[in-house]
Amino acid sequence: MKKSKIFLISLLILMFIACPVISSATTPNPADAIMLINEDNGNLVKSEEISEDEDIEDESDVEILEDMDEDVEYEEDSNLHEGDMYIFEKEAKISKNIDGNLYVCADTVTIDSEIMGDAFIMAETIEIGEYAYISNNLFAMANKIKIKGDVYDVYACCEDFEFVNATAYRSLRICAEKADISGMVGQNVYATCKNLSFGASDKNAEISIGGNLEYMANQEASIPRTSVEGNIEFKKINITRSMNIEENLLSLFNFICTLVLVWLALIWLGSKFLDNSKVLLKTKKGSIILHGILGIIVLPIISVVLLVSSVASTAGLTILALYILLLILAKYIAIITISNKICEVCKLEKNIAKLGIILACGLVIWASSFVPYVNTVISIAAAIIGLGIVITHLMPKKSEKTKEE
Repeated sequence: MKKSKIFLISLLILMFIACPVISSATTPNPADAIMLINEDNGNLVKSEEISEDEDIEDESDVEILEDMDEDVEYEEDSNLHEGDMYIFEKEAKISKNIDGNLYVCADTVTIDSEIMGDAFIMAETIEIGEYAYISNNLFAMANKIKIKGDVYDVYACCEDFEFVNATAYRSLRICAEKADISGMVGQNVYATCKNLSFGASDKNAEISIGGNLEYMANQEASIPRTSVEGNIEFKKINITRSMNIEENLLSLFNFICTLVLVWLALIWLGSKFLDNSKVLLKTKKGSIILHGILGIIVLPIISVVLLVSSVASTAGLTILALYILLLILAKYIAIITISNKICEVCKLEKNIAKLGIILACGLVIWASSFVPYVNTVISIAAAIIGLGIVITHLMPKKSEKTKEE
């Protein structure tokens, strides 16, 4: 019984081993069994040969696709600048697309690309080409500005402004000597020009303003009413402006109030600044003038350099704000310092007497604003003296040696 079981198990194992070998030897190969006829010469060709050729072609196609994938994967777009671009050149031609803001200071600026941000441009001549596109705002200051492409919002200050068959998706804000507009404006047009025209450079150009047209000019411009969907408001520029007594009195009141507030602030901060200012004005006139001139020139340069650098832009903005504040206060500081010097010479120690001298000096400075050339000279001198006093006062002083030895 035991021998018969062993024999049956051995037989089953042999059958399982032999079945695949017999099947592979007896079953015909489909590649050998199926014969195809070549239509070109009528010869019989085995499908095995065709499949080999097709495999070769497929492999070559795969290699080509792999090469194409490699090219697409590693090829960089050389016509795109990622991030903000800063240009300080004599002639600037922008042909690269910019994924960021554009800052340009040059003599001639030409844009023929896409700016995916704001554009800040200061130049002699600015031209926005026909195929140019500025997706955000355009802030431009130049002698001549010509726009032929597409922009979003335009803020322009120039002598000659041309908007020729261009498109502004929002509004135009223009201050110019002469301006000519043709093309499409999505919203409003605000213009202050001596001479404003529509379609003067191209008589066949279409003019479309989707909002209001508000402008000031020497005379009313000619524009078809159907070209403006909103309201048209025209104001004539009044060249001969008469003296307004109320405005002058209000200006004097504001000047006196600011002067008194600055004086009171300096007293509240401590009399040390006022006393030191008198001493500096007596002993260091040259340093005050030198520091004032350098402050007017150097401080804005430093602030612009820091603003351009992405690392210290906050510091640059802070310095620029302080510079503007100091320029505003410089005139009042100069008046107060000179008045205190007069009080010292006249031996006036009471605050009421000092206030009277300060108001008298301030009234003289304010009255000089009505004299064309004298006003400019006094304003510059006061700014230099006031700024120079502040900078000299803030300069580190040499440590004084003790008198006792």
